[in-house]
Amino acid sequence: MDLGLRGRTALITGGSNGIGYAVAEELAREGVNLHLAARTKAKLERAARHLEGEYGVDVAIHPVDLGDRAARDALAR
Repeated sequence: MDLGLRGRTALITGGSNGIGYAVAEELAREGVNLHLAARTKAKLERAARHLEGEYGVDVAIHPVDLGDRAARDALAR
């Protein structure tokens, strides 16, 4: 399905596995560049490698605990 999102950028929290990763994969399939945020750097790196390789999108990773207000504010900036 073409949602007309190619070239856009999305931030996905919890993007290294589960529902967050599934959303990231669907957006990558549509050609959306991604910022993935989650706590575990190794999982984020694996997810980014797969999405970049499979769909040719740019993926930036942000290992962060969003329960920490300062970290959340830094990510938003």
